[in-house]
Amino acid sequence: AMKYVMPTRRELGFRTFFNILGPMVNPAGVQRYVIGAFNKEVAEKMVHILANLDTDFAYTFNAHDGLDEVSLTSQSEIFELKDKVVSTSILFDPESIGFKKVEMDALMGGGKEENAEILTNIMSNKATEAQQGIALLNASFAIQASGKVKKLEEAKELAIDALESGKARKMLNDFVDATNDAMGTFKY
Repeated sequence: AMKYVMPTRRELGFRTFFNILGPMVNPAGVQRYVIGAFNKEVAEKMVHILANLDTDFAYTFNAHDGLDEVSLTSQSEIFELKDKVVSTSILFDPESIGFKKVEMDALMGGGKEENAEILTNIMSNKATEAQQGIALLNASFAIQASGKVKKLEEAKELAIDALESGKARKMLNDFVDATNDAMGTFKY
């Protein structure tokens, strides 16, 4: 049903309820979430909604610089849902786990083609330090949310290994191939 809403939402050009609902409505039955929000209040509401949906674990967050991800330019407000308990807001500083702060313009992307090139460069270890850093930082939160590790520092090491070893790039390529194969089998 969400696919019918997306074109209209894009045309509107401003945030709607669907910006909040979309990330939480997953037909795959996801039980662990990492979701960025456009402000702290929305991040807090999202984590409470996820708690009511019987979610196993979730991080919701908003960066003080306005990004809807954990940022390298500022601190971020993070809410955690664990064992059915929602934490109060945690103020996270990326320098606390060894990331360097950067200026916002170092993180800026562009159009589809430029952003695709940035992603390819990140996966190939050819991106700028800022681009690589923000990808690793957010991947660290996703890895920790998966339950594979207890500490964010351990998750960071796994993220670095996935990029440096080429595992992340292979997984992305496999996903693209599987998606392309599946799209050829569906009729609209």
